Amino acid sequence: MLKNEKLAEIKASPYFALLCDETTDVTVLEQLIVHITYLDCVERETKVTFLEINEIANCTSDVIKDKLVEVLRRTGLDFRSKMAGFGSDGASTMVGRINGVAAQLKRESSTIISNHCVAHRLALAVGGASGKVDYVKKFNNTLEILYHFYEKSSVRTAALKEIQDSLHVPSSRPKRPRTTRWLSHDQACDTLSKTLPAVMVSLRREGSERGDPKAIGLSLLVEDWRFVACFYMMLDILPQLSILSKSFQENSLDFEIIQKQVAMTVEILEARLVRPGPNFHKMQQGTVLEAVKQKIPDFTPNIKEGDLEKFKENYFFRMSKGVGILRLVATGRNLEALELFALFGAPLTLRNDECVEDCCGS
Repeated sequence: MLKNEKLAEIKASPYFALLCDETTDVTVLEQLIVHITYLDCVERETKVTFLEINEIANCTSDVIKDKLVEVLRRTGLDFRSKMAGFGSDGASTMVGRINGVAAQLKRESSTIISNHCVAHRLALAVGGASGKVDYVKKFNNTLEILYHFYEKSSVRTAALKEIQDSLHVPSSRPKRPRTTRWLSHDQACDTLSKTLPAVMVSLRREGSERGDPKAIGLSLLVEDWRFVACFYMMLDILPQLSILSKSFQENSLDFEIIQKQVAMTVEILEARLVRPGPNFHKMQQGTVLEAVKQKIPDFTPNIKEGDLEKFKENYFFRMSKGVGILRLVATGRNLEALELFALFGAPLTLRNDECVEDCCGS
């Protein structure tokens, strides 16, 4: 619960917006997390603060809407006259046109503007694009299994560190790629890029010395040339998507340039159709596989002439084309409307001092 002074600060704001999402705790009980955005007229800035977390019977739109109204009434916040916005993910429960939480709230206060988080839109777009490439699904699953293989065992992690030290590569354990958090895929690939040969050696030893069937299976997957090729393709693609995602999460976001940022990212990725990025280019030149062989002399990826070109056509091309989904999913009608304000020559960055000046007075 909020302290009285913070609640008084929120009540003094002329408007506020709610941001909410569902989650489950360690006992697998459904909960609703609610944050609130408001204008602090004293410090003259917009603020976001945690409001409440509440257990809910289920995650239906009716239950969530009733819980939000209950929270606002209990805290004494007037949502019918002061609530200006509602932010959520894109689940139909939240943004369903007829009976979603946003639609129900709008029926009680027509001034509420509903917004599907643009960073979440981007995550969905990237997931949709990767879903068009069969091997990318297998690649992501391999990264997930690799994370759990070491995360579940301090013995395996210690053995990996010993190998990393002997090969003079950074000591780091594989990171987890989360399906709805594509920034985590970038971090997982970036970490693995610094220690891939050590991981290969580690899996081999776990399989041969301990007879670990999981290690044997993982070793086959990771040493498959398609995994290595897809891995280096991702090293070219994911950083661009991470830059875009981080720009969407800035405290001060310029709505005018969102569409431009998306278009620029798509253009960069589409350019890979003609000229692969530097990492995949190294794969084509053979320098990547040679570097691995220096660490693992008997490394034999079993790659044939023409395989990489086919990979580029069947996977890389399709993946790059698929990200065109970004044009439709990562943006929306609200953002297109906001971009029209550029016609008036006014910057759309939400600068705190200007917002407070207009809403709270000088």
